[in-house]
Amino acid sequence: MNQINLQTWLKESLIVANYQYLDRVLRDVEETMMLYKTLLPKFESYTYETGNCQLLVCLYGTIPITYRSSPYYIQVAFWIPTEYPHSPPIVFVVPMSNMLIKTGKHVDPNGRCNHPYLTCWQSRSE
Repeated sequence: MNQINLQTWLKESLIVANYQYLDRVLRDVEETMMLYKTLLPKFESYTYETGNCQLLVCLYGTIPITYRSSPYYIQVAFWIPTEYPHSPPIVFVVPMSNMLIKTGKHVDPNGRCNHPYLTCWQSRSE
């Protein structure tokens, strides 16, 4: 998908899902995808912990991390809520079939990330 088709698809998806801050989401998604070329967008139903479902844009793929001074690539999913940027992205580590989730201080058994950057999210207007 070329850049223009991607922008059109993304904008139409955000309109269908009633995103409140369309231009901000478009800008942040595009900037993130330029920074992490391994992330791809999708538009799917997300099920909240309450059981409610909502169509959301998700960036998924691999990102580089450093763990104990060694570089690794982990598979992730960044779900963007319709209230973004007033609500933080919902971030999951998505293990490959031959991997297990290592729970810890910032990752629960389902792979959901709860880093203070997300749990203490402050909306930024820039």
